[in-house]
Amino acid sequence: MLVKQTEGDIEGLQKSDVYSFAITLWEILSRKAPWESLNPEGIQQAVTSGNRPSLDEINLNGQDQENVKELLIGIMKRCWSQNVHERPHFVDIIKALNIV
Repeated sequence: MLVKQTEGDIEGLQKSDVYSFAITLWEILSRKAPWESLNPEGIQQAVTSGNRPSLDEINLNGQDQENVKELLIGIMKRCWSQNVHERPHFVDIIKALNIV
């Protein structure tokens, strides 16, 4: 697991889920798998080193999509922050997504 936790540490689990949500959102928007060229150990090393999937891979088509793209990128960046205390709670993520 990428977040240190103690027994019964629900917040640590939630923050891991928030990180996973950001990666899933990136996959949906980029239509790619992150770190395709890495094996599981390489992925773990990349993630714990602070590497994140490239935001240049995200391409939204359509009129007025740039604002949506920037909003979603902002959400992803907060959700996959290396500092778990900077990651938002799902309630806040839902509020931000309701704007879209």
